[in-house]
Amino acid sequence: MKKLKNVVFTVRMEEAECRRYKKFASKYGTPSDVARELFNALVDNRLTISPPETPAKTITNLWRMNNETY
Repeated sequence: MKKLKNVVFTVRMEEAECRRYKKFASKYGTPSDVARELFNALVDNRLTISPPETPAKTITNLWRMNNETY
């Protein structure tokens, strides 16, 4: 039997971004499964995030995380 997760993580985003994410994620599994894998890859330092070309809504410290261990 699959072990149930016991923590909920909520993200606020624009409705259009949410639709795009769900459409993209559905190619690989459920949106929750894809988000879970992305979060795990980020904290395991297996994911590299590059700054966007137009950094209008960015968190500047995020781009410094590339080679840091948490």
